[in-house]
Amino acid sequence: MKKLWNIPDMPVWSISTCSSEGAPNMNICSYMTPVSMKPKKYVIAVYLNTQTHTNIQNSEYVIAQLLSEEQAVLVRRLGKKSSLHFPKKMQSILANTGVDSGLHFLPQSIGYFILKKETVLLKAGDHDIAIFSVEKSVYLNPLKNVLTLTYLREKNIIA
Repeated sequence: MKKLWNIPDMPVWSISTCSSEGAPNMNICSYMTPVSMKPKKYVIAVYLNTQTHTNIQNSEYVIAQLLSEEQAVLVRRLGKKSSLHFPKKMQSILANTGVDSGLHFLPQSIGYFILKKETVLLKAGDHDIAIFSVEKSVYLNPLKNVLTLTYLREKNIIA
């Protein structure tokens, strides 16, 4: 039987950030939840000891991109390896990205938000959380199927 918290299916996002030196980074994020309708705000939980965590601490903006099922192949690269330990993680990905407001995005994603950080990171176990406001919303491929945790489990990409 599934654990209670695994019953609802969740979308899979990728968070795009930049280091203080301007190096782009992306990760996988399934702990992202809307928390306000007006103005639109999201809470994002960021795994500790990752390049994304460092970048979010030191920057004001991020891109949150909603991944499509065809992007499931990126999950292991973006979600299993931190640029802190694998500095060349982004090399093969960058050739296929676009740029908006100085941040990279994946053109094959369903769409993305440009988010502005409103809080400092708050401790939450093995993740820290931050609240972001939506500054911009862009649809790229709205007819594609949303990548979900259930899809990743069915394809044996995650346990």
